[in-house]
This record gives sequence, structure tokens and C-alpha cells, in this order.
Amino acid sequence: MMIFQPIKHEFVRRLIAALLLTGATAACSNSEEAAMKKGAEAQQQLNAGQIAAARISIQEAIDERDDIPVLQLLRGRIEYASGSPTNAFNAYSVALSLDAANMEALQGVAQFGLQTGNIREAEDAAQRILGLNPTDTNGLTVQGLVQVVRKQTKKAIATSDKILAIKPNDEAATILKARALFLDGQGNEALGYLNELVGKAGMTQGLSMTMLEIYRENGDKANMLVQFDYLRKERPQDLTLRIDEANTLYKTGDAQRARAVLHAALSKTPPDIKQSRQLVWLFREYDRSPFSD
Repeated sequence: MMIFQPIKHEFVRRLIAALLLTGATAACSNSEEAAMKKGAEAQQQLNAGQIAAARISIQEAIDERDDIPVLQLLRGRIEYASGSPTNAFNAYSVALSLDAANMEALQGVAQFGLQTGNIREAEDAAQRILGLNPTDTNGLTVQGLVQVVRKQTKKAIATSDKILAIKPNDEAATILKARALFLDGQGNEALGYLNELVGKAGMTQGLSMTMLEIYRENGDKANMLVQFDYLRKERPQDLTLRIDEANTLYKTGDAQRARAVLHAALSKTPPDIKQSRQLVWLFREYDRSPFSD
């Protein structure tokens, strides 16, 4: 769940200002100028969706100068776009060490700290965000998620209520509250809360995934399959989700439907090593002749 969007155009504005300053004075060194030019190239590549090229360019820029915050921020955005939360976290952490009050760096450390298991760093960043702005909903969301991780369910519920007072029907806050309620032993209330938002705003992937996990914990396979049906349409290339769905179908005794789900999924998406192992286990456990039909 991504709770903030990295700035797309702020870098360009600051870069232009920096380069104009370079032209007006001799304060900018040759290495800084070379780094900023490479950074501008990386930004253009990112804007064009050329992620691999952007990663190379930003690394070349940082090789020139690794002490320029805007370049580390750009690296964080590029790594986010490439699907590498660990590298994004590292980049935002460096940016934060160079500019301790930079809000994007704080948001990046908070968000990707959660995703990568760096809970202490995420919590610290969230506290610093809230120190600058106590009503920042991104900071409150991270704070609430840390509280869920630490099983501080009452605090997480209170935090989600703070967010919802600022942004009623906020999806991230609703999911946060539902997870906290469920962990607090209030499963029916959690599902009711999610269904209430679905009734107002419609189903989303985030809401569906949350409901799926609650139904899983409750052992409610029938309602799990309802969510799998929705997610199959929304995430047709998600083979891991299809394997999960097939596993549930096998457990309900519907081997034929499980095979159909896997056959359709595998015809679109080849499995990686982890998924291949999951499939081998699944077939050994439930279906010794999965491709016999």
C-alpha cells in the first residue's frame, strides 16, 4: 500500500535553479555540475518510463557527487519505480542524512522502512513528520501501521480515527482501522467497517485484499473465493494470487476449478523459482495429475 507519491516535477524546478546559479557564479564545482547534468538525464529517462536507463544515469550522477540531496531523492523515486523497496529505502535514508527536514525523504524512509522491516527507522521518521505537522495523514498512517505491527491495537484504532477525522472515508485509514479491530478481537466490526466503505466508494484492490486476509483468518473459504474472483479480474497477471486461489479451491475439494485457474494463469505468466516451488508443493499435496485433463 503506497501512501505517498514521490514528487515528479520538484526535482526539475530545483535542478534548473541550481544550473542557473551555476551559470551565474563559480560556486558550483565541475563534479557537481556533471552530477546535476546526469541527474537531469536520469529524470528525463524516468519520465519516459526508461527505468533501467534511469538507474544507470542516477548511479553515474551519484558516483560524481554522493552528497547532493536532490540526487538521492531522485534515486529513491527511480528505485520505487523499479519495484525495489530496499534500494528506495536506502536512497531516502541517505537523502535524509543530508537534509534532516526534507519531507519527501522523511516520507520515503517511513513508507519503505515499513515495507523492508526497518520498523524503528519508519517510526522515527513518522514521529519527525508529525513533529513538523501533527495532522499529516501520511505520518499518522505510518504511525498507525507501526502500532499494528507492535500489536498496540487500541492505539492503532485511535490513530486511524484521527486520520478519518481529517479525511473521512480515507481508504488507507479504513484498512488500518479494520486490521487493528480484527487484531483486537473485533472481527465482525472490522468486516462491517470495510463493507461500509465498499458501499460508499465501491470495492478496491486494497479493500479486497484486506477482506481476503480477514476471511482467511476466520477460515471462511466461501467469502475468500468471492474476493479471489474480484482480484482475478483486477490483477490478471498476479500468478502468486492465482496459486493462492487454487490452493483454497483444492482445500474445498474443487480440483477441477483449481486446475482451470492455474491453467489459465500459467498460459499468461511463467512462474519464477519461488512460484515453481509453490506449484510443486501444491501438486504433491492435492493433485498428482494436474495437467491430465
